[in-house]
Amino acid sequence: MAYSTEGGRLHGEEQCTELEGNNGDGLYWPRLALQCGEGPEHTKATMIRTEDYKYVKRLYEKDELDNQIENIYYSEALLSLKEKMSEFYQETSDTVPQKIDKRDFA
Repeated sequence: MAYSTEGGRLHGEEQCTELEGNNGDGLYWPRLALQCGEGPEHTKATMIRTEDYKYVKRLYEKDELDNQIENIYYSEALLSLKEKMSEFYQETSDTVPQKIDKRDFA
């Protein structure tokens, strides 16, 4: 069995920057200040985990496989995890529109 998760944001995604109106003294200010930067602190990443391995795919930084991403010994496990992650996205990423756009039928 495999488990997957995702998080973070794309560079430039403004809806993820919640600093507007925050003066720096709020409870969540340290987290908000970090996630508004364009560094690795809050950028897009996905993870898939099996009983034996955990693979992290990062959009802007180096991927991880239990910190062994460069180890050729794990290349078969890495390929398998990448395939499972791809299958997960195919199964879950398509969304059905909530409203019909009548312009599509004009």
